[in-house]
Amino acid sequence: MKITKPKIFVSYTVADGVITFDILLEIEKLLFGISNTFIDLLHNDSINKQSRVMFELKKSDLVLLIKTKEIYNSEWVKKEISFAQEINIPIIEIDFQKLINIDQNTLFQTIASAIN
Repeated sequence: MKITKPKIFVSYTVADGVITFDILLEIEKLLFGISNTFIDLLHNDSINKQSRVMFELKKSDLVLLIKTKEIYNSEWVKKEISFAQEINIPIIEIDFQKLINIDQNTLFQTIASAIN
């Protein structure tokens, strides 16, 4: 029996300067092995970036919302969360400070319980 990894869409904002390219690389490493991950700034090489974001979101099993001070002021985050709710994709909100200090096993358990 082949076990497939969940597809995780990472939602975030860079507007407040907390989330950087390097931080996103670290988050990608944390999720590596436990999921197939889409992080817009790292993986979106499309000409029509907005369409690609929605396409990837639609294919996702879970949205990981990285909470920072400006997260709810981002129009794109609002669209992503609204669309995920509309099509019943579970959303896990994790505060940025907790996420950077979480171990992979704890994160895996959190993701697994949200999907099941």
